[in-house]
Amino acid sequence: MDGAEIRRSIMGEDWVRAAATGRDEALAQFSALATEHVWNAFWARDGLELRLRSAVTVAALVALDAGDELVAHVGGAMRAGLLTPVEIREAILQLAPYLGYPRVRHALVRVSALIDE
Repeated sequence: MDGAEIRRSIMGEDWVRAAATGRDEALAQFSALATEHVWNAFWARDGLELRLRSAVTVAALVALDAGDELVAHVGGAMRAGLLTPVEIREAILQLAPYLGYPRVRHALVRVSALIDE
């Protein structure tokens, strides 16, 4: 599977289409760059299964306090069947002693409605 296919399977066709046809040309160009430099260059690599790549990505987004991207990737992980709600919640909780309680609480608040669906 190439990066564009992986991106569609995780993020969903609607999300990818919206990103590619963003509000302006800069966002559309950014989406094309993300497909090439993130999804093709990293997600499509051998060496880690998509499930582990997804878990690592969720952890990194929690560490960065990247709320919108975290919500998108948590939704994608569940949509693609890569991670269960329990696994996502536990992975985020595991970060508390390393990243701090406020950051982990913020992440849990951001994704709780999505996980509880």
